[in-house]
Amino acid sequence: ALALMGDHLSQMGFNEKEISDFKLFWKDYLPTTPYTQFSWIGTADMNTLAPLSITPRPDTILRAFVDFKGLEEPVAITPQKINKIERNGFTATEWGGIIRK
Repeated sequence: ALALMGDHLSQMGFNEKEISDFKLFWKDYLPTTPYTQFSWIGTADMNTLAPLSITPRPDTILRAFVDFKGLEEPVAITPQKINKIERNGFTATEWGGIIRK
């Protein structure tokens, strides 16, 4: 799951260091079940759900929030479309997620 999450983050526009930090943080929280289902809330939706105010204002804002759960059996899902944001100038990035217990 972490490798695929890293691929998705790269597709979104995150750099190697940001992806490495994401993987390092989330590796201990991933389910140990045979399957992991996850989805993303991207920049546009995050800006609506949790607006940011950064001064000075960034030229580019890149945000990703992952929601995942462990599964014992595979399920059929429609792959999520991953939108890329081009990084220009001063860029603010944020990644996060939900930990279910």
